[in-house]
Amino acid sequence: MTKTFLKILIVLAAAAAPAALSADTVVFVSHYLERGTMRTEPRPEQIVDVVRMAAAPGEYEPATVSIRASKPLEGVRLEIAGALKGEEGQSIPADALTVRLVDPLQAWTKQKDLEQLLIRSDGVDIPADTTRRFWITAKVPADAAPGTYRTTLVVGRPSGKLGPDLMRLQTIRKLTLELEVLPIALATAAETGMAFFMYNNTAYYAKGPGGAEALITEDYQTRVFEDMREHGMTTATVYLYPDVDGKPALDQRRENHLSMTATMRMLDQTRLVAPGLPVIWLGAGAYGPEHWTAVSRARQEHGWPELIYYAVDEPEEEDRNVRVRAFMRRFNKYRANHRDFGLRVTTALGSSRGIQTVGHFYDLWIACMGQRIGESGVISDAKMHDKELWTYDCMAAPVNAEMDRYYFGLWAWVSGVRGCSHWAYYDAGPQLSYVHAGPDGPVPTVGWEAVREGIDDYRYLFTLRRWQQKAAEAGRADLVEAAEQVFARARSMVTMDSYGRCFLSVRGVEGEAGPATAYHRPRPEPQLQIEAWDELRQSVVERIQEIAEAG
Repeated sequence: MTKTFLKILIVLAAAAAPAALSADTVVFVSHYLERGTMRTEPRPEQIVDVVRMAAAPGEYEPATVSIRASKPLEGVRLEIAGALKGEEGQSIPADALTVRLVDPLQAWTKQKDLEQLLIRSDGVDIPADTTRRFWITAKVPADAAPGTYRTTLVVGRPSGKLGPDLMRLQTIRKLTLELEVLPIALATAAETGMAFFMYNNTAYYAKGPGGAEALITEDYQTRVFEDMREHGMTTATVYLYPDVDGKPALDQRRENHLSMTATMRMLDQTRLVAPGLPVIWLGAGAYGPEHWTAVSRARQEHGWPELIYYAVDEPEEEDRNVRVRAFMRRFNKYRANHRDFGLRVTTALGSSRGIQTVGHFYDLWIACMGQRIGESGVISDAKMHDKELWTYDCMAAPVNAEMDRYYFGLWAWVSGVRGCSHWAYYDAGPQLSYVHAGPDGPVPTVGWEAVREGIDDYRYLFTLRRWQQKAAEAGRADLVEAAEQVFARARSMVTMDSYGRCFLSVRGVEGEAGPATAYHRPRPEPQLQIEAWDELRQSVVERIQEIAEAG
């Protein structure tokens, strides 16, 4: 493996950076974690010939290429010239690379300068003095041999507006894409034991493109669960209401929700839920013993994952706390008489007051990241009350890739929590939606792609921990210590309570926690260089190789 392993960071070639081919158009490459808008101008060191990526077999990996035009350009697109060729004749097919346009979806956000969604596009018109960014995602085949693979990226536009010229590409710039396939096998997200999930209320689809009839189908929801799995999710929330006229009806769907049996079957078929992890059932609090018994018996009969009952969302105010106490009186009486069901209860705890007043009732805490007592305070409270702790964030609009990667990756690892989630996979308003629920399938935001990158960081660290244990068993204290230095570096990259403070510092911009708030939120670690993310993975890979070579 080369010593210049950089995950997506674009580096200068040995020679001086090439000049732009045209004074009117500049093609440049920046790290995908860097924030950017249509007004972003390139820095000299970003005008390079090579886009370098590195990933393990089976891993996804992103890169970005931007075009800055001083004069209007029509139909600009980025194309993959052909398969990626290895140095020893091996190849990776061109369709392992996906190209999307980073588009603000102005009809939703009304924020013309916020890069919001990744939309497939054959071409884009670029007005004068405007920058547009293309997002490249590589999916490395699981059987790809280690080594460096190369192909050509062509930035161009149609030669003409009619006939054959419309299909003929006039080249603006050519770049070399280098993909280094790493000589390691990453642990899967499921193997980590972490609960990575998204809140996903299908009722909101009814207000989205296509309406409920088009989107709330078994076929569409299967694609949603597959998309979640491919982005590293290991469990799910299910909004299910198995009732008809006050009686249990597990096979009955509603207008905006599929049936419980269909949903649980799809979870099984898509392998979304990792072995041993529970599913969160939102809707359980609406029912009582008859429904709970029907669901629990169906779970035993069909071998469903554990369903943790969700009751009274974000308690804090006394009216909600009264409902919590009333629910728990019924629930505790029921489960005392049905211990064989092994029932547990949870909710989202949005504030320290909710934790202090009724937190003791819940078996599993799903705590908000932005609290007065900070993340460390919540972690301490959970330990004091002996509660399993998961977390959620309903504050980070999906325009902020670095925050999403930080939260699901390094922060999750360092904090030691057992679950991380966002509100929401799809929300009635776009500012909190991590996908666009399009009629042809889920379309990711930059934040959704970065969530997967955070989970990949977690997988790298988890994989190294496994190898460190092998070194310990072999009596190699030197290799154990070398791995421990990597973990120490990871810990040094996280300042506990910084995540919530970043949100609270800008809360109120435009009167609410909307997309502008998330976009202008300070970086969680302002002194952390972008290169540090990739250097950490490089260190992980080097330590794994050392342990593997030592036998």
